[in-house]
Amino acid sequence: MVVWHGSAGLFCYDHAGKLLWKHDPGDVLHIWGYASSPVIYNDRVFLHHGPGVESFMISLELSTGKVLWKTKEAGGANDRNPRMVASFSTPVIASVGGVDQLICSMPTRVAGFDPGTGEVLWSIAGLPSPRGDLVYTSPLIPGNVGVARGGYQGPRMGFRLGGSGDVTKTHRLWRVEEKQPQRIGRVWSWGYVYIANAGPGTIECISVKTGKVAWKDRLPSGNAWGSTVRAGDHLYVTDQGATTHVFRPSPKKFELVASNGLGPGRKAIRPRPSLMVRSF
Repeated sequence: MVVWHGSAGLFCYDHAGKLLWKHDPGDVLHIWGYASSPVIYNDRVFLHHGPGVESFMISLELSTGKVLWKTKEAGGANDRNPRMVASFSTPVIASVGGVDQLICSMPTRVAGFDPGTGEVLWSIAGLPSPRGDLVYTSPLIPGNVGVARGGYQGPRMGFRLGGSGDVTKTHRLWRVEEKQPQRIGRVWSWGYVYIANAGPGTIECISVKTGKVAWKDRLPSGNAWGSTVRAGDHLYVTDQGATTHVFRPSPKKFELVASNGLGPGRKAIRPRPSLMVRSF
């Protein structure tokens, strides 16, 4: 297990909790902290370090923590002056033309990296907004296309994977300006992306092919800052009031199945095979 504790460093443990190695990639200095997670792929660990002045993608050997490569990315101020610049995106591994690549949403672009060398193979611009160069979420890769979103009322865009160099003109399929908060992750199902809290308390369905909104509706209660997830034939999203809403993926309309609330002042913990609920 590999965990990143921001300025405290990157730590690797075995399943008994024994520390195997640790690595100090440097301080994370940003007004909003950090949010990216390490990604384990074969015998390597990848980390998108940032945001802040020192932003980079780094690869380490899983067994030893030895640095294999480090690719610097454009950083920015650690506050709102003169312009907010930050990406909190966790990279994803995707097959591009039969070859695995490391893909991540950066403050102004989506970039594809060679997992073996750290070389930037291709990039697609289009994520900045007038309020800042911000990205909160990871790119979503349904097949040979991707969907990425800017943060802080930033745009969303669809793109084809692959190419070489700046492929914005040839591979960007669509780009749509947003006027709603872009805080959370989303899920893909059969050609459509489902996003909760695209606006306060709203949920919407978007075509991967065109970027057009198929429908927009409102959650029964509260805003949702957590990611939408898929399990079987249903999608789940939990709002800030601790209510999990279950709905069916459909491009025609919002089909709510159930809403299950934990109630105020409760936190669920699951140490298998039991379930404990702590009140406070």
